[in-house]
Amino acid sequence: MLRLILLSILYLLCHSQEIKTLLSIAAEKNNAEEIQTLLTAGSDPNERSKEGESVLHLVCIWGGAKKTALLLSAGADPNHRSGNNGKIKSSLDMTPLSWCSYAGYTDTIAEFIKDKRTEVNMIVKQEDGKCITALDIAIKIGEERGTSSQDVLRKAGGVKYEELHLQVSAEEMLRLQPPSGCPEK
Repeated sequence: MLRLILLSILYLLCHSQEIKTLLSIAAEKNNAEEIQTLLTAGSDPNERSKEGESVLHLVCIWGGAKKTALLLSAGADPNHRSGNNGKIKSSLDMTPLSWCSYAGYTDTIAEFIKDKRTEVNMIVKQEDGKCITALDIAIKIGEERGTSSQDVLRKAGGVKYEELHLQVSAEEMLRLQPPSGCPEK
């Protein structure tokens, strides 16, 4: 039930963002072949909505490991934060991997991990302002729905936010944080 509510909210968010290009429509339609055709024809794998969501964010909302692999191999930025387009700032600054963690798409998360550019421990903010990582999200969702995303993230070096500051330098913590920052530890 929670997943249905979350996906409904994400659907409404996507449709209010006027990102209606052929590539984004193909992502919504779950059509990997159409995505491949459009990428081959020169579509930008990093196109963004006016709010800064990328096509990769859309794929993570709808799911699809094959679509994710296509976009990543075409150069889509796995670490792009929503709302980070220089025009409109999102307080959440979500990454595609964090959206996949919320949705519980273990196979799609695995595609991100295969891409060596993916920062598994990017820090994002919840609506309450609490900072978390994809692993924090996967643990919570796993407890609610029994997904195994947390195992995949842990094997890739994923760390909970509360433990991350103990394992990386202060400079690394700043690099991983959203632009709006996180409370001091």
